[in-house]
Amino acid sequence: MKQQFLYVLLLGLSLILPSQVFATDHSATAPKFGLHGILLGKHTDTKKSFSLYEAEFTVSQALSSTIDGFAQAGFHKASSGENVFRLEEAYLQFSDLWSLVDSKSSNHPIFTATAGRKLLTVGTVNHKHNYQRSFVDRSIATKQFLGSSRGLSGEGVAISTKTPLLNSDINFSHIEVGLWNSVTENALHAGAMAHDDRILNIRFSNNYTLSESQSIQLGVNSLNSNISSAKANQHHLTSVDLGYTTRFSEDSSLELLIEHYMANFTADLSSLGLGTRLGKNEQTGSFVSALYSPNKDMTYGIRYSQLSQYSILPQKPTQLSLLAIKRLNPSTQLKAQYNTGDETESTIFAELLFSLGS
Repeated sequence: MKQQFLYVLLLGLSLILPSQVFATDHSATAPKFGLHGILLGKHTDTKKSFSLYEAEFTVSQALSSTIDGFAQAGFHKASSGENVFRLEEAYLQFSDLWSLVDSKSSNHPIFTATAGRKLLTVGTVNHKHNYQRSFVDRSIATKQFLGSSRGLSGEGVAISTKTPLLNSDINFSHIEVGLWNSVTENALHAGAMAHDDRILNIRFSNNYTLSESQSIQLGVNSLNSNISSAKANQHHLTSVDLGYTTRFSEDSSLELLIEHYMANFTADLSSLGLGTRLGKNEQTGSFVSALYSPNKDMTYGIRYSQLSQYSILPQKPTQLSLLAIKRLNPSTQLKAQYNTGDETESTIFAELLFSLGS
């Protein structure tokens, strides 16, 4: 709690006192505040619930022409049913590191950086908050390798830059390297891949524009966790994601996505009486999804996810998810989702998402 308070205090001071910190930079702007809330109803064969699932507060501000600050915290419904206050993210973003050293230079490579606490950019889902996702939940593959509840986050630094592979106004390629200390507040289910120590994350992402209405996105991640531990305790995750987006009109579009994970880790199976005795094993998982928006008010989605067998455990779960989103206005959405599959519990979700401010 003390560490979270320190992050909030430091970022709060930088947001409240920009005129003192950057007295000569007239690019600083006033803070922008936002509130995002989720009312969630959930129905299974064994449980029914309806609650304010989360209420998150955001603040962002341009501190200078090359430095932005962002913080997000809020109340979340824990697995125990209690409302818990949690710091989600608090970081500074530098859009041009070189200019901090030589502000007069106009012809130099552009390196960007992020420093603080942040959801890690692994694949296409992990870095998104609940209110930013289309589907109500995360796929069983994403939960298995990146955490059951909030996603994998860390405290540290990441540096990124463009690569010469694709380097134009419409086609571009980025590489990001980040060193993080894992934030261990993320709930895990039995047998999930844990990230308890330092993490080295490398992401290579590309965007290629096929036409004015079509584009392809390709990303590759190499994530090594527990790197401060003995080699036998280190975990490795490789992910590959491929997306395709096409727009039929200003309000109509189709988004296709496939994401595949390949992991080598030691699972904690204490709930099965096995502990970590199975040692390090390989496991793969993936999901494929489609989102179709016939107009600006409606979106329909389908997602299929699967996991391979882990060591001697017989389970090979699959999950099919069907989604409908109704946009009541620009800041309010109503979602209905149905999940079913093998080795997974059938679930009906009803979610009301609302946003205030920026």
